[in-house]
Amino acid sequence: MRTTETDANVDLVLVRHGQSEWNAVRRWQGTADPPLTELGRDQAKAQAEWLAGLGDEWAGVWSSPLERAAHTAGIIADHLGLPAPLHDVRLEEAYAGEWEGMTPTEIEREWPGYLTRNDRPPSFEPDPVVRERAWSALAEIADAAVGRGSALVVTHSGLMRRVSELHGYGEVAVPNLGGYRLASVRDGDGWRVTDLTVFEPLIASPARPHRTHVD
Repeated sequence: MRTTETDANVDLVLVRHGQSEWNAVRRWQGTADPPLTELGRDQAKAQAEWLAGLGDEWAGVWSSPLERAAHTAGIIADHLGLPAPLHDVRLEEAYAGEWEGMTPTEIEREWPGYLTRNDRPPSFEPDPVVRERAWSALAEIADAAVGRGSALVVTHSGLMRRVSELHGYGEVAVPNLGGYRLASVRDGDGWRVTDLTVFEPLIASPARPHRTHVD
């Protein structure tokens, strides 16, 4: 139920999932569902320790149902002593269409120049669609968290960049288990982000070229 409070505020803490098997070999993932690597599981455990030390009261954990996010969220929720994460399909990564499962080298061979120009194939989910569904989910999560604490959301890099764009911060990219805190306030019948603070993972993934795949 939507709260009637006019001065409600909620921190949405968005966390990118741990390294997946396709992250490790630089394959575009989109809505494909590879599992976490051992490094990805270690990243989730380390970041759970960090989150526990923030001093937040947590309203709960929400997650994309894709395995790499859901597993990360489960590790974090267990460490924080919270109930099992609530999954929402609207938090899934953007569908990458014809590119799902392809490496940048394969994409360049079959779609020459697309990556350089930041173009996308015909079936790629449009950015406005991703922005709408992502913020629809996050606004409902904020509603559910009012008066209970911060909301922890485990999701994907591409979706997070669309959210940061939506609120005027440009494309804020983060590595595996990095993320950002969105300070959000009630604005009429919805929510408005008043601040975005980036945080880094405790355990970094190996460096990779910028914009090589969707997560």
